Amino acid sequence: MRKRNNVVIIMLAIIILSAFTLYASAVLQVSKLAEASTSSSAGSVVTTASSTTTSSNPKVFEEIRPPGLKYVKRAGPGNVLLGKRIAIVVGYEFEDIELLYPFLRLSEEGAEIIIVALKAGLHPRPALGPGAASIKPVTGRYGTPIPMEVFEEGLRYVVVDDLKKVKLDDIDAIIFPGGFSPDHLRVVKEVLDFTREAYMKGKIIAAICHGPQVLISAGLVTGKVVTSYAAVWDDLRNAGAKLLDVPAVIDGRIVTGRVPDDLPEFVRAIIEALTGKEYVSALR
Repeated sequence: MRKRNNVVIIMLAIIILSAFTLYASAVLQVSKLAEASTSSSAGSVVTTASSTTTSSNPKVFEEIRPPGLKYVKRAGPGNVLLGKRIAIVVGYEFEDIELLYPFLRLSEEGAEIIIVALKAGLHPRPALGPGAASIKPVTGRYGTPIPMEVFEEGLRYVVVDDLKKVKLDDIDAIIFPGGFSPDHLRVVKEVLDFTREAYMKGKIIAAICHGPQVLISAGLVTGKVVTSYAAVWDDLRNAGAKLLDVPAVIDGRIVTGRVPDDLPEFVRAIIEALTGKEYVSALR
């Protein structure tokens, strides 16, 4: 009886061992098949990528450095405003995007950009105490410093810190971004004199959001059709302007824009005022 039991145990052990061996072999085969499939897939991806790379026709965009640039080294790649020079005038706490967007779009269309950064007004972000104005750059509400750290000064724009360094005969337009900057600039006599003289000499004067505050103080909006941020509407009406709640308006040589969401229309209006013809986007 004991011998029979031993035989049964041995047989069961052999059966279990055989089953385990078969299971392990099956798992190994599945693993090899999966690995082979992955390798094949990877190989086909690599082959496809390689094929795409070798058969493609890449389009390379070179730097555009048009001849005749006086203040900057690069402009374009567009040429709609080639030969035009535009001064963007700001003080402390300007609306960042209302400087950045016109700067890039107008430079893209070929214009040379001069940023006039005047240390006018308060500079609370951060407020560094007495004497800080001598060392702190003119900065936007959201922290954009002038000169701009992410754009190389002298490449697409130059910075001046005094209106006396800007020759009106050298520029074609002036832009006043909004924010708190216009409220600071509108009480600076040199700014108002410069703006009035530029207008008298046939220059385009553009302002967006709170920017028309400068135009009001310079006496340039009486009888003009304009737009602005809602907070300036009463001031414009009281100054004798006709107000429209629209993205942008061109009235003679005065160009106004409403709010940051209207920057595309505002810049298009500036381009049309400078060229005297309808702007046709390359994307249309």
